[in-house]
Amino acid sequence: DSELFRFTPRSPGKLAFEPPSNTTHGRLVEQLPNGKAFEIGPIRVWSPGEKLVVGWRMANFGPEHGTEVEVRFEPVGAETRVTVEHRGWDSVPQAHLARHGFPLALTNQRQGEQWRDGLEKLKARVAITGSRPPK
Repeated sequence: DSELFRFTPRSPGKLAFEPPSNTTHGRLVEQLPNGKAFEIGPIRVWSPGEKLVVGWRMANFGPEHGTEVEVRFEPVGAETRVTVEHRGWDSVPQAHLARHGFPLALTNQRQGEQWRDGLEKLKARVAITGSRPPK
């Protein structure tokens, strides 16, 4: 929901995973309100219930820019610890629009806040619906 790190000028849309198959690497896309899909990045590791690694690009990234998100799931008693690492912002220059002129440490902090907010929303949704993410 953060306006700081939207994928495209038409965001927000709905995020969707297209899992890997025998013929495709799989990918994370944003389904935009106009019906188009923007590919955020390819799925690099798909181990349901354990680990997900996906490329993470904004529409205004050049070919030399790219970040990567790794999500790990670890059982802790009756709960699941979710760890998110979003790395690679050092490939995007500070002056780039996607960084809003922030130094790297502040970019990482803002990204961390966005991830924390998103995970809190997911936690609340799971608590209300009792649902768990599919394996």
